[in-house]
Amino acid sequence: MPKLLFLFSILFVQFISFAQDSISVFYDYDWKECKKEDAFFFRVKHKVSKAEWMIKDYYISGEIQMIGFYKDKKCTFKEGDFYYYYKNGQLEQKVNYHNNLLEGTKYGYFEDGSVSEEGEYKSGKKNGLFKYYYRTGTVSWYEQFKMDSIVLRECWNERGQELDPEFPPHVDAFIAGGSRSLYFLIEENFSYPNEVQSKTFTVEVEASFIVSKEGKISNVRVTGTKEDWIVKEVIRVFNLMPKWYPALDHMRSVESVVRIPLLIKHLAK
Repeated sequence: MPKLLFLFSILFVQFISFAQDSISVFYDYDWKECKKEDAFFFRVKHKVSKAEWMIKDYYISGEIQMIGFYKDKKCTFKEGDFYYYYKNGQLEQKVNYHNNLLEGTKYGYFEDGSVSEEGEYKSGKKNGLFKYYYRTGTVSWYEQFKMDSIVLRECWNERGQELDPEFPPHVDAFIAGGSRSLYFLIEENFSYPNEVQSKTFTVEVEASFIVSKEGKISNVRVTGTKEDWIVKEVIRVFNLMPKWYPALDHMRSVESVVRIPLLIKHLAK
């Protein structure tokens, strides 16, 4: 009995120590700390040794998003391999840090496990050939670097036709017709409830949402107001939107977040 009690005590102390080293922090889409209800991700931190912390980031739905190691408690100094994952558990990216700087080969993958990109880093700078691929396996982009300076750039469409190398590697998501069309759609569909018809007010808010690589809108969120009806109405209007043109990364469609400032004005009737 004493031996069993002694063993239980050791396990209990180890459990308490581990629990104290585990810290959860919630993050929004841009990895800024936020409240749980606004979070897309959360973080669990484990102390591995006096000078090493293991970080596990998760999607808010519980799937692993990243595993990596830091040399400080504040998690600002990266060291070793970092692994990033899609929600389906497939590896999205693998990179290595030495003295908090990217070092060696960066590997990127699509959701099905095929290679999406690869390139070399030296002391935190791009150095060598970076290759980007379409989901079909054909090359979309070549970039040759010498310590972060671009030496050569070539790009192709999915049919293998060469494109202007001055084409920007990153393009933001947008709606057909641009911002004029966007604000017209909002103005045409936005409704004011009866209880505010006799009021005059101006409210500045920001709507943010995700545009998938297929151009679909989701996760509409509104900040800048505590008026519940405004939040619900903005969400309703954006959910009526047609498909957007998705963001492009080296000619490949990618998921992105879009933020739209809105000025809501109403004159008493």
